[in-house]
Amino acid sequence: GMAARRGDAIVALVAICAALATLPDARVHGFKANDFKKCETSSFCQRLRDRPDGATREIYSIEGRWEPIGGRGGGWGALLAKAGEPRPLRVELTPYGDEGVVRLRVDEPAHPRYVVPGVLVDDLSPSEFADVQFASGGKDGDGARTVFLTKNPDVDVVVTHAPFRVAVRVRGHETTVFNRRSLFEFEYKRDAPAEGESWS
Repeated sequence: GMAARRGDAIVALVAICAALATLPDARVHGFKANDFKKCETSSFCQRLRDRPDGATREIYSIEGRWEPIGGRGGGWGALLAKAGEPRPLRVELTPYGDEGVVRLRVDEPAHPRYVVPGVLVDDLSPSEFADVQFASGGKDGDGARTVFLTKNPDVDVVVTHAPFRVAVRVRGHETTVFNRRSLFEFEYKRDAPAEGESWS
């Protein structure tokens, strides 16, 4: 009956597993290490590898206020200033769906980077923040921050303006923090080095 068929199925499964175990090693050896960049061959990595925590603490800060981004859902954008760099970056924070999903993008307005389409779940489209709250901080703007409340009442995003830091909180507890250790560095587009010179 039923028990005999179940027993036969188990015996067949064990026999298949035993047969597969006796096959020769069939691992694929298609990895080409030379096709991938390593830190020792990347000038960007070499320059930044040994930076101490807080290395960019006094370098990046939100300049001015966050403003709504027109025509692209309920995202907000601001200028991200870098000390000693006359061209500010653009930072954007966009909510998706109703679950508290957000996307942070930092870009160089003069040389926009390629935006990969459809990297999020298919049915997750840009939505709007439930509310945006500004807190100015002290006299010199120190401690200024913006709090973005998502449609999920348990999830908010706190952006500290200086030093630049973005924290996603669930029920008041930080779950994901961008630039927690103040090590963020944006590589501006630079002209290629002259022949015979390097990027370093």
